[in-house]
Amino acid sequence: MATCRECKLFDLDACKDKAGRVRKDRAGKCNWVSKEQWPLSVDTYTARLCATYMRPDEGFGCPCFIRREA
Repeated sequence: MATCRECKLFDLDACKDKAGRVRKDRAGKCNWVSKEQWPLSVDTYTARLCATYMRPDEGFGCPCFIRREA
C-alpha cells in the first residue's frame, strides 16, 4: 500500500515532531509540479498545476508515486 509517507516527492520532515516521529495529524507538501510543454496559445497568466498539502497516510493509488529510497 503506497502512501505519501513512502513517496520521494512528499516532504516527510514537515510531518515529524521534535522527537522525529511522523504525526498522522500533520500535513506535508507534495512537491509534484506539472512539467509538460504547453502550446503558445496558452496565455502567460495561467499558472502551472501544482500539488498541495496531504497527510502522510493519504495518497493511496497516486499515479505520480515515486518510491522513497532509504
